[in-house]
Amino acid sequence: AGGPGRYGGYYSHEDVREVVAYAEARGIAIVPEIDVPGHCYAALRALPGLLAGGAAARGHGPAPRSVQGFQGNVLDPDAEATYVFLEAVLTEVLDLFPAPLGVHIGMDEVPAGAWSKDKGEEALLKGKLASWLQLFLASRGRALLGWEEAF
Repeated sequence: AGGPGRYGGYYSHEDVREVVAYAEARGIAIVPEIDVPGHCYAALRALPGLLAGGAAARGHGPAPRSVQGFQGNVLDPDAEATYVFLEAVLTEVLDLFPAPLGVHIGMDEVPAGAWSKDKGEEALLKGKLASWLQLFLASRGRALLGWEEAF
């Protein structure tokens, strides 16, 4: 069942490197997915500064709920903290996953109205984030991969 309950665990850097080496020995490249700007409930609870903007902060009412039932689980493309956070996370991910194909950034399941009730403004904000991700990954020799909602 979905929702904001605790589950799962984590992999250490050593665990990830072991899995990547195991896959590489078999001709498999692991492509990581760091799903942003949605699916960020845990990160936003740990680092509330990443939720600096969004629909509520822009006076558009409470943040809409995601398909998983979370409210306020979307990074804000207008917050500088978002890019500081993403640079730190992606730098670590790129170090752990050397696959030349790139990094899947998801960009799916962002609820309508997460940043604004104006669809044009939402499209601009999503484009701003996608452009930053594309440039960041390209500058490190990797491609941006995403679901169809990203483009």
